[in-house]
Amino acid sequence: MDWNSRRVTAILEAALQEDRATSDATTYACIDVNQRASATILAKQDCVLSGQGCIARVLDVFATLDGTVTSHPEVTMNSEVFDGVRLRKGNSVAVIVHNARVTLSCERVILNIMQRMSGIATFTRQFVDAVAGARGPG
Repeated sequence: MDWNSRRVTAILEAALQEDRATSDATTYACIDVNQRASATILAKQDCVLSGQGCIARVLDVFATLDGTVTSHPEVTMNSEVFDGVRLRKGNSVAVIVHNARVTLSCERVILNIMQRMSGIATFTRQFVDAVAGARGPG
C-alpha cells in the first residue's frame, strides 16, 4: 500500500481532523510541550497484522496539520513483524519514540486504522484456511 499517495494522505488528514487530534485539550493541558515518550503497540489478540505502515505516516500527517511539530518520530519495527504475518496476543508491533503530545494525539487514529485493517486480514485468513486443500470444479 502506498501510504504517501494523495488519496491515502487525504483519508489520514480527515481521520485526524475528525478525531480533533490537533486540538486535544486534555493532552495539551496535561503534557509538557517538550516531553518525549516511548509507546509500544501490542497485539491485543491473535491476528494477522495489516496497516503497520500507517504508524509513521499518521505521525507525519499530524505534523503537517499541526504546523508546530519540529521533532521527527522514531518508529522501530521488528524485521520479522510485517503486514501479513500472524501475531500472537502480546506480540510487539512497533515502538514509537516521539513527542508525548503528538504520540497521544495520534494514538487513537493509528490504532483504529490498524485494528480495522488487521481485522479484515484476520477474517480473510480464516476463509483462506477454511478452503485450503479444497478442490475446484473438475
